[in-house]
Amino acid sequence: MKRTNSYSLKKSFAVRLIALFTLSMMMVLSMPISVMADTEPDLPNLVGVTEPYFDGIKGSFTDDGNGNFTATYYVKDVDGALRTLPKFEIANVSRVMFPIGITSTIGSGRSYSTSLVRESAGDKGDIFAISSVGGGVNITWPANDREGIVKFELYYNEDFVNYPIGTYTIKLTEEEPLPDPAKLVGIDSMTASWFTFNKNNVVNDGNGNLSLNVDALANLGGIAFQRIVFAVDNVPENATIVCEAGWRYSDGRDDFWPNQNERNLTPQGGNLFMSPHNNTNLTKSNINDVSAIYRLSIGGEIIGTFVIQYTAAKFNVTYDADNGSEPVVITVNGGTQLSEPTRPVKEGHTFKGWYLNGKAFTFGVVFGDYVVSDITLKANWDVNMYTVTFMIDDIKYSEEKVAYNNIVAEPATPEMEGYEFVRWEINGEAYDFDTPVKGNFTLNAAWEKVIVVSAESSAFVTKLNGNKNDLTITIIEKMSNGTVNKTTKTFSIENNTAGIYNIDDYKVYVDTKGNDQIRACYIVD
Repeated sequence: MKRTNSYSLKKSFAVRLIALFTLSMMMVLSMPISVMADTEPDLPNLVGVTEPYFDGIKGSFTDDGNGNFTATYYVKDVDGALRTLPKFEIANVSRVMFPIGITSTIGSGRSYSTSLVRESAGDKGDIFAISSVGGGVNITWPANDREGIVKFELYYNEDFVNYPIGTYTIKLTEEEPLPDPAKLVGIDSMTASWFTFNKNNVVNDGNGNLSLNVDALANLGGIAFQRIVFAVDNVPENATIVCEAGWRYSDGRDDFWPNQNERNLTPQGGNLFMSPHNNTNLTKSNINDVSAIYRLSIGGEIIGTFVIQYTAAKFNVTYDADNGSEPVVITVNGGTQLSEPTRPVKEGHTFKGWYLNGKAFTFGVVFGDYVVSDITLKANWDVNMYTVTFMIDDIKYSEEKVAYNNIVAEPATPEMEGYEFVRWEINGEAYDFDTPVKGNFTLNAAWEKVIVVSAESSAFVTKLNGNKNDLTITIIEKMSNGTVNKTTKTFSIENNTAGIYNIDDYKVYVDTKGNDQIRACYIVD
């Protein structure tokens, strides 16, 4: 509150003389003057008025927010006279070193002044009472105070100057006041799923409109609010309070369901009224774009609304395909059910699904899992098993099952008469058994025909009785694969015999002399 220089007393001559003398001395001595800036600290101001004598009297009380209070009372309730002894709550009085006073003007100009005395501490300041008015101030009606007005002007005095603090005006009127209308003033309690209700978080605009912000999880079938206890003032006797519940959409539309959610509140004592158990069990597939609204009315007249605004939490969903690609992160509303993304691809693996903490995650808007925190979904893969087939001249020799990126073991070396195994081939090229397997394939055996590089013959004779002997012939073949074949055959001959003998594919000429000598032995072409 700014000061206004209204004087109730003039400064004395002595004070003025001292001021002039001080100023003259400062000018003569040319001393520097330090002027303190007037920063206008918080000054005393009237913040509240109480009337101990007025309990039960019909009237109205207004506050303009600038320290000016007005009370209006119905004259019939005071039998034409009113005794007032108000108490004043004044803030910022600590800096005041001089008394706080009051000037009272009654009716047509009668006035008096007195001081206030501090009684106690209040919520916003200190409580002061009138010090010398005995049993209070009388306001009569009509008498000589026809207007029925008394006005208290509060001030504090400093340097003989009265600075205003505020005013309190009392009026009597012949107009019978209308009863205060019923109005929703608060939410005392409520049972709610998924969050803890705190009535201190309810916002009241002062006109019966209440609101509450709730961090809620979307798409979980709605949020159940049960047994809401409303605080309603000025409810007429025997009046019925009707509660309607519904949705308030983001475009401002209200959608109430009177057939389902219109219920009468049950008195709980005092100004408290409770909703039925299930009248506010609201469900919807998506509550991110709507608010719950409860509308109270008496006889069709709306007395207040309670709006609950849902604010869905945001969570990150990370898809880790585990295939070398960068993880993909999306942000969704809490409680969202996800649609399955495009299935990833990974070489040598079969996709088994998205897993959360080792458990398969369920997608879909009907039976899907809900997102209620930041999560990472990791692709689950099965390693592919591949078949490696070994073939020998179109005949399966063996078959091996090998996991992706493993190597196949070389089977036992096959054998085929007249041929030497060379290698296992794929597409005509030698297969490297250190190559990781990445698919199904067939390996074919490659052969090389074994041929005789050279052949030599030898023979010896074994003497038998009489003119009979045994002729033993040996063929030694050196093969193309480095092996040596030895073939031996014995023939019965007589002494001094020469001839050609068949041993497998060879014809060998042998000429013997006497009983056991060999004069010639060679292979005949």
